[in-house]
Amino acid sequence: MSTNEDIDDELKAQLTEPNKIGSGKFGSVYNVTKDHIKYALKEIKLTEKLNENEKKYLRELSIMEKLDNSHVVGYVKSWTTPTVIYIMMELCECDLNVLIKSMTAIFKCADNVEPNHFEFFVSYHIFHEIAQGVHYIHTQTPPIMHRDLKPPNILMASDGSLKLGDFGLAKVRDKGSMTHTVGVGNETFIAPEVSGPKPLHHHYNELCDMYSLVWRYQMIVTRKELQIE
Repeated sequence: MSTNEDIDDELKAQLTEPNKIGSGKFGSVYNVTKDHIKYALKEIKLTEKLNENEKKYLRELSIMEKLDNSHVVGYVKSWTTPTVIYIMMELCECDLNVLIKSMTAIFKCADNVEPNHFEFFVSYHIFHEIAQGVHYIHTQTPPIMHRDLKPPNILMASDGSLKLGDFGLAKVRDKGSMTHTVGVGNETFIAPEVSGPKPLHHHYNELCDMYSLVWRYQMIVTRKELQIE
């Protein structure tokens, strides 16, 4: 639910430095509590004339409002004023990078993991959860492309499930066109057709996320990034 009003005083009082869990040039994320439940609250400052980054957050909000799946970070509520957007979401305190570091400490790095090894089942479970989230957004009508499946955008909830987060670069695919902006996302993890120069690589669809999934599989199974010659 989105409202065109300011955030309530109880939540605003919690937007303090000790509660801050992340920040960037255009906003911050806070750990807040409402009705004895912890949430992540994103605060985005707006300028009089919206810039591209602010439009990104508005796009993220419009997409998150439509999604409801156990493998996507849960949207709770948002507040919009002329100067600030607040987005309340499910709190996830661990991302894929942290999870991989923990796995590395236990299993070390491996070039080949046998299917009968315990670490194979752990790796399979993690990858399967991520793939379920990608499948969900790709099977929406119309499909949604995430376009930025880097490790910090894959989060672990308190129940241990993996979820897709940060839909700021996500794009709803138009039925009549597969022409989209290039040069978005983290170049290490995104498909060439998304990061490549115009006019050769500006036609793509939701399958661009599958390229990123291959990178994630490599990272999860071996705890090492795929090297491209």
